[in-house]
Amino acid sequence: MDNRVLLSFYEILLASVMALHTDRGRFYPNKDYGSGLRSSGLSAEELLGCARQALYDFDGVYVKSARLDGGKAVFVLLINNREKEVEISL
Repeated sequence: MDNRVLLSFYEILLASVMALHTDRGRFYPNKDYGSGLRSSGLSAEELLGCARQALYDFDGVYVKSARLDGGKAVFVLLINNREKEVEISL
């Protein structure tokens, strides 16, 4: 029997959104956890870079695109080849 834990799409999505929403350096056990999305004045390209950095260690997760929409960052995530759009308030 395989000991690996298989997470569902929605568990991976939730973990990804939590990592994007958490300010980088604010999670005590791991200072590299989180993103720098709330830095002021970021362009869409910089948001994309921050999101990719935050999710770098997430197997099967890829940040396809990012855009600004008012006070929100909107990302298109690919999770095990399934596409989902998520919004993070800035």
